[in-house]
Amino acid sequence: MFFGNEASPQFLIKSELFQNQGDGTFVNVSEQAGISFSRFVKGVAAGDYNNDGYPDLYISTLESKNLLYQNQKNGTFKEVGKLAGVGEPQMSFPTWFFDINNDGWQDLYVGSFDTNRENMAGHDYAAELLKMPPMEEQPRLYINQKNGTFKDISQTYGVRKSIYAMGSNYGELDMDGFLDFYIGTGTPHLGSTVPNRMFRNVAGKKFEEVTYSGGFGHVQKGHGVSFADLNNDGDQEIYAVMGGAFEGDTFTNVLFDNEPNANKWISFKLEGSSKNVDAVGAKVIVTTSKGQIHRVVNTGGSFGSNPLRLEIGLGDCDPEINVLVMWPDKARSKTELSGIAVNKAYKIKQADSSIEPLNVKNYTFKKDGGHHHH
Repeated sequence: MFFGNEASPQFLIKSELFQNQGDGTFVNVSEQAGISFSRFVKGVAAGDYNNDGYPDLYISTLESKNLLYQNQKNGTFKEVGKLAGVGEPQMSFPTWFFDINNDGWQDLYVGSFDTNRENMAGHDYAAELLKMPPMEEQPRLYINQKNGTFKDISQTYGVRKSIYAMGSNYGELDMDGFLDFYIGTGTPHLGSTVPNRMFRNVAGKKFEEVTYSGGFGHVQKGHGVSFADLNNDGDQEIYAVMGGAFEGDTFTNVLFDNEPNANKWISFKLEGSSKNVDAVGAKVIVTTSKGQIHRVVNTGGSFGSNPLRLEIGLGDCDPEINVLVMWPDKARSKTELSGIAVNKAYKIKQADSSIEPLNVKNYTFKKDGGHHHH
């Protein structure tokens, strides 16, 4: 377990890495692992950005350069943030690794939260709509260059926006096989009234904002976000925790029920055969008639939580797919399966490389009485 502590000049608290001893206890190994530091940490993301089979750590901090700790595969880490080119923004909050273009390499999103302009969030959003030059620090989207470095593509991909990000996560809006994301915005200031914002991935080539067209522009403060197929109908719903920091700034949480479309889907619950029974960190490659889709078993962004069951959109493909599971162990075990029928949920076991139907019941949400239009 890694703890990114909120240190400041007044409270110099070092972040901590605890190693699981396998007997119900943990040992603090921060110093010997080379990952002990004091920063005001706001987000942590784990991901294997260099595809060596070992998870690395990205640290989002306030008022300082962000950090990237490369796993050295021997129990230690090396800080390579400057070399990798992922130090910005210095006013940042939630962050995550995800593969935006299905090339098998983890890309990186870093949300911004400019504390120097907390009371100006509404002004800055209005300025964006009026196409005025930004005064606040804005988020970054980095695409993996496959050589240990990243390239900032936030401007060309349409996500360099006025976003005071807190709650966040990613998932699939339309089950086309490309990952989208939702940002819960706002600041503690009671005068901050800006919409939470949804961005749809367009074939891995850009993001288009669907905040208003999709009905996602809730003006309450947004916190934890989850993408999940809550009613087992093949698409993902979005659940968001709403309300600000003060007692007078509360609101009910919201659930956005997705409307089904013709795109195909598949769902996998992975069962590891060793200590990692939930197969956290496993990589899944789905090969369809239209190309490959890459996913990693994790809970998504750093200010929200998705289920560990993978729910994958397949787009408009043929009715059978092939699946490769790369299990997270030192042996780099693999499971290869072919001719798997789509629009179903399955369990895949590492122990015998078997696949079996996952017994889930689907249903529709109640539509009448006592709820908002969401």
